[in-house]
Amino acid sequence: MTERHSTRARGIPFTVKGLQKFARDYSKLTTAKRIQEGGDTKGFGVQLTPAGKMTLALQYRKDGKRRFEKLSRAINPIKASDKELGQWLRNARKRGEEARVLIDEGVDPKIEAKRMKAEKLRQRELGTARQLFR
Repeated sequence: MTERHSTRARGIPFTVKGLQKFARDYSKLTTAKRIQEGGDTKGFGVQLTPAGKMTLALQYRKDGKRRFEKLSRAINPIKASDKELGQWLRNARKRGEEARVLIDEGVDPKIEAKRMKAEKLRQRELGTARQLFR
């Protein structure tokens, strides 16, 4: 089946076997395909590229704008082992739940991630400076 435009579909099970089947069914994509799950985490979805790579993301609205928070690295579900794909899916679901909590509290997960990254970098630089002056 060849898709010409980005489309949305519902009802794809977000399980290891469900994602592998989805990737096989849409292996001849010409543009990215996004689907949404209406399950336990609101806005949780997946994007499949023409190269066969899959990325999990969380869709949400902040200040009236639609935003996407990437929850996982890209992976090819057909080539990955069931164990690796299961771990990938569990980690993305956990990150999605954490991001949804932030959104419900009124915090933008992208801005929070940037703040945490800057804080981590600052702490690393402070540690390096302390080592220099020992």
